[in-house]
Amino acid sequence: MANQMRGKKRKKYAGIVINLNMIKEEITVFVDGKQIARTYFMFDGPMIRVADVSTDDSYQLNGYGRMMFDVLKTVARHHKMPIILWSLDSSIQFYEKIGMLHLNDPEVQKKVIFANVKDEKHLKREIDNDDFIWLPKGLRGRPLIYL
Repeated sequence: MANQMRGKKRKKYAGIVINLNMIKEEITVFVDGKQIARTYFMFDGPMIRVADVSTDDSYQLNGYGRMMFDVLKTVARHHKMPIILWSLDSSIQFYEKIGMLHLNDPEVQKKVIFANVKDEKHLKREIDNDDFIWLPKGLRGRPLIYL
C-alpha cells in the first residue's frame, strides 16, 4: 500500500541471494536464480579498493546496489579498513546517497593520511569529485590511503 502511495511499485521476487566470495573478492546478487549485480573489490594494503560495480539495467533503482555495499561495509568494519572507489559521473549521486564521502572534501581529507602524496598541489591533481571513501566507525586513528 505504501509503495502505491509513492507512485512507484517495486517488483516482488521469490528469492534474493547475496554471495560474498572473499577468495575471488566479489559480491554477487542473484534474484530468482538470475545474476543481476556484481561488485569486485580488492584488499589493497590498508584499504579496500572497489574495482568494478555493475547492476543489470532492468534491476537498477531497486536497492540491489545498496545491498552489495552494505555487505562490503560489513567486511570493511570487520577488517577496520576504509573503502575507496572511483565513480563514473552517472553514479556519483548513488555513492553520495549510500554514505560514501567525497575524497576531495578538505574535511574528509583531515580524517585520512595520504601515503603517496608529497604536497597539497600533488593532492589536488590526484583527487577529483568522482573519488569516494567510506570510513567504518571504530577505526582507530586516521587510515593510510594510497591513491
